[in-house]
Amino acid sequence: MLPARVVVYFVLAMCLFSGQAYEEVARLLTEGLAWAGRWRGRWEVPSTGAISRARARLGPEPLRALFARVCRPVATAETVGAWYRGRRVVAVDGTTLDAADTPDNDAFFGRPGSGRGDKKSAFPQVRLVVLAECGTHAVFAAATGPCTAAETVLADTLLPHLQPGMLLLADPNFPGYDRWKTAAATGADLLWRVKSDVVLVVREQYQDGSYLSEIYAARDKRRVHGQLVRVVEYTVAGHEETGPIRLITTILDPGQAPAAELAATDWDADEDEIDRRVKQLEAISRPVTAEEAQALASCFGPDDCYGVAWTLLHLIETGPGPVPVVQRPGPNADEWHHTLWSRWGNPESPDDGSAS
Repeated sequence: MLPARVVVYFVLAMCLFSGQAYEEVARLLTEGLAWAGRWRGRWEVPSTGAISRARARLGPEPLRALFARVCRPVATAETVGAWYRGRRVVAVDGTTLDAADTPDNDAFFGRPGSGRGDKKSAFPQVRLVVLAECGTHAVFAAATGPCTAAETVLADTLLPHLQPGMLLLADPNFPGYDRWKTAAATGADLLWRVKSDVVLVVREQYQDGSYLSEIYAARDKRRVHGQLVRVVEYTVAGHEETGPIRLITTILDPGQAPAAELAATDWDADEDEIDRRVKQLEAISRPVTAEEAQALASCFGPDDCYGVAWTLLHLIETGPGPVPVVQRPGPNADEWHHTLWSRWGNPESPDDGSAS
C-alpha cells in the first residue's frame, strides 16, 4: 500500500510531469526520492489502478491543507515588478482547467458548450479564480467551482486573504460596490479597471489628470451611500478609437500614486513577451535530460523576470538529478544566485561567487 506522504508527492509530481502516464510519473518520483535520500530499498512501480485507489484513500484534504500552509507571496524587496511604492502588487484573475473525463467530474463541474459533435466540450472543466503575486506569479489563494460558476462569486471567497500593504489589481469583470467595499476593508489598496458604462461623476479634479468620484451599489437608487474613489483615465497609443481606459483606486492622494504611474498597469513588463517566453519553456518536453538542465541553468538572469525564472527553475528540477552545481554566492551575488544556492547549493563548492 502506498504511504500517504508518497501519494502527496505523487500528486505534486503529476503537475510537473503532466504529459506522462501514471506509471511513468511514479517511476520518476521514486528516482527523485532515492536521489534525495528519502527513499530506500527496492520498489515496484504500482499499476494505474493501485495509484487511483491510493489517491481516493488520500482524499483532497491533505492537499488543501498543504496549499494553505505553504502557498504565500514570495517576492523579496529586490524582486522586479512585485512592488509599487512599498505596496506588494497582487491580482485577481480567473480561468478554466480541463478535468478528467469521469462521470463524477461531469456531474459536478459540467462541460461548456461547443460548436462540434454533441455541442459539449471533450472534458469537464473547472472554474478557477486565484489571487497571485504579480512579480512572481505565485498563487497564494484559490477557489474552484463548476464551469458555470461566476468568477466574481468565487473571487468573493478570496478577499479575506488580502492584507494591508497589498495593491490589488482587477480587470473590468470584477468591480462591484459590495466587492469593492469588502476588499477595501481588508486594508489592502485597490486599483481596478472599470467598464465604460459605469457612471463616475467628477467631484474634484486633480493636477495629475485624475479626479475624485464615488461608486454606488445598484440598489442605491438615490445614490446616498457612495464609496469615494479616485479615477484615472488614459488612452493607449494606436488604440484611441476604443476610447479611454478607466481605473479606480482607493489611493485618493495623487502624491502617493501619480496618475501616470497607475496607468502603467503592465508594471514595466511586456506581458506579450513574458507570455512568449513562458510558452517557449512550456513547450520543452518534461522531464528534461541532465544536459538540458545544465544548458537551461545558464539562462538565469539577475532577477525572477516577472515569474518566468520560476517556470525555468521548475523545468530544470524535472531532470533526473542531481541538479546543476551552483557555487556559493559571493558578496556581489544577485538575488537569483542566492535563490539557486538555497535550493541546489553544494556545500563543498568553493566560495568564489560564481555559478556554473
